[in-house]
Amino acid sequence: MNDLPEATITGGKVRGAWRDGVAVFHGIEYAAAERLKPPGPVKAWRGVREASVRGPVAPQLESRFDGYIGKVQPIPVGEDCLRASVFTPGLEGK
Repeated sequence: MNDLPEATITGGKVRGAWRDGVAVFHGIEYAAAERLKPPGPVKAWRGVREASVRGPVAPQLESRFDGYIGKVQPIPVGEDCLRASVFTPGLEGK
């Protein structure tokens, strides 16, 4: 399992990573986000998109607990946050 896992999804191909025998795909865009409009379909792409890094999370206010426990870790924040992570033991079939 040295080769990186690839999968074909609605918009095109994505390349993830292997973690303990499980194919992991992060940051897969599941809908297009356009400001102040409802989510729309993802635009198709050519080539293979890298899917080994988590996508941004929705903008949020600071937590009141940050002062006590600190921030857990810096997480990318952005409005283009309609992303998913997929974990699968195999790539055969659908």
